[in-house]
Amino acid sequence: MVEAAGEYLPTLAPYIGKCKTLIAWDLDRAGYLARIFVHLGWIDEKESFDWIAKVAAKIKASGFTKWEEYFASILVGRAIHMGFDPEVIAAVYEILVENKEFMKSHPFSAL
Repeated sequence: MVEAAGEYLPTLAPYIGKCKTLIAWDLDRAGYLARIFVHLGWIDEKESFDWIAKVAAKIKASGFTKWEEYFASILVGRAIHMGFDPEVIAAVYEILVENKEFMKSHPFSAL
């Protein structure tokens, strides 16, 4: 993951190399499951938003100060769980590099 990030996302590589927690991977999965459970009809939309609000509070309390730190935690957790996938790197590149206006308009501190 560090090598791939160095090649495709050189600005993210230092964050991956310093990643100390995989909590973003876990929290991201919890939000994903809330969306899937609504789609399957296992929980209603209000309950899913309650879950997502709890996840957002945990993310804010997790100590991440930048999107890059958060994405690094997701990428390392995903790589450990599922292996390396260049498509994931491409998606992160799209968000962090090619569409910076989205990241600037939604600073991590505003969670």
